[in-house]
Amino acid sequence: MDQFLEGNHGALNAQEQRGMGIFTGKGQCSKCHAGAETSSASASSIQANGLVSGGDTGFFNTGVRRINDDLGIGASIGPLNLPLSAADPAGAQGAFKTPGLRNVELTGPYMHNGGMATLEQVVDFYSRGGDFAKENAAVLSSRIKNLGLSADDKAALVAFLKALTDERVRLERAPFDHPELFVSNGSIGSTSTILADGTGNSVQDTIRVPAVGKSGVSAAPPNFLQ
Repeated sequence: MDQFLEGNHGALNAQEQRGMGIFTGKGQCSKCHAGAETSSASASSIQANGLVSGGDTGFFNTGVRRINDDLGIGASIGPLNLPLSAADPAGAQGAFKTPGLRNVELTGPYMHNGGMATLEQVVDFYSRGGDFAKENAAVLSSRIKNLGLSADDKAALVAFLKALTDERVRLERAPFDHPELFVSNGSIGSTSTILADGTGNSVQDTIRVPAVGKSGVSAAPPNFLQ
């Protein structure tokens, strides 16, 4: 996408270009996924556009779940019941931050609750106008509505989203190479018991991510579905 916008019109094929047109036009995706960071919740977007009335810039209720299932930034925490948002509470109920879409092909599962496994499912969701538009009508983003995308429209939009992938990221090449990493994977145990370390704490499981040099890897690591 960056190369295309810089004038290399061969960087996106015809299907990807069609998807870009849907992203910025009929699909209204760019209304929320705006700017170079593809997020209206980014620092540069807030600096340019300021705060919006009645809610937090870049946070929206898109009808993923009923409001009472997940209040999002409209929830309160702690013994003092402090709000997570300083905005009008009515505008924050069930609202979640708009994520950036760069390398989105690599970051599944999708939505704030991880409820969608593929980009195709995400596009279907927005095309039909969300799942709980009626139940969330009072606070639903005005952009969530039936878009009536055809099968070809949806395929083109997914193709464009995949064109946001940086191959250096996919193959862990410099500057995205890294040393050996150990990532926490919760406690060792089952759904009913966990392994204790003798001091009252659980034994933590970790996943080892091998070191990768500047040349990266020859094949992309498996995603969560693999």
